[in-house]
Amino acid sequence: MSSPARSPAIAVVLSAAGALLTGCGGYGPVSPAAYDLAKGVYSVTSRESAEHLDVLASKIDEAAGAGQLTGDEQLWLRDMVATARNGDWAAARDAARTMMEDQIDDANRH
Repeated sequence: MSSPARSPAIAVVLSAAGALLTGCGGYGPVSPAAYDLAKGVYSVTSRESAEHLDVLASKIDEAAGAGQLTGDEQLWLRDMVATARNGDWAAARDAARTMMEDQIDDANRH
């Protein structure tokens, strides 16, 4: 079990790993719910609003509980929220933008 002092460091490492995995445009097609939540992440992180970030996290949990998100979508969106909570608002915003852009890129390939 990690000590409380290590928990933030572990979260940062996990967030960075998630960013590396998805930062290269590897989201592919996502559900309409995931797309809408990514728009929310983009908006909240642009304003750097911790209060709205908590509301958004709840919306992600609700959508996940309702079966509107795949496991990957849940992971990606929660990683964006965790990244913002760790103070890297720009990285979280960039990840959300990449997810949305990947939808346009994917549509243009077909």
